[in-house]
Amino acid sequence: MRDYVIFTDSACDIKPELLAEWGVPYRCLTFRFDGEEKEYSNDDMSVAEFYNKMREGGVAKTSAVNPEEFALVFEPILAAGEDILYIGFSSGLSTTCNSGRIAADKLSEKYPERKIIAIDTLCASAGEGLIVKLVLDKKN
Repeated sequence: MRDYVIFTDSACDIKPELLAEWGVPYRCLTFRFDGEEKEYSNDDMSVAEFYNKMREGGVAKTSAVNPEEFALVFEPILAAGEDILYIGFSSGLSTTCNSGRIAADKLSEKYPERKIIAIDTLCASAGEGLIVKLVLDKKN
């Protein structure tokens, strides 16, 4: 892979501002609290606010990123001539990584000259974030 973009998802628990500083795009898993209609992402609610709601008895239910969402953000990167290394949330905990793989397979047909590699970290939170940081350090 020559020119490639490291891509992740919000399960890496790295602040969006830091991912932006590093040049690492991501997709957000979403969540909803029982009894609320609003669906949140980590862009909508701080970690502190999330855990405060949990301490107050709130039960959060998460939703994985779907393949169509990944395809929407992967395609402009591929069209710009860059490859993608997607570092994803554990398949043991979510279907998010598989959604990234499905989008990668679909887009590989349209962009056969580009490479899209989806890595199942088998981690979440700090474990996934550490892998993102180590890969980024290795790239740079």
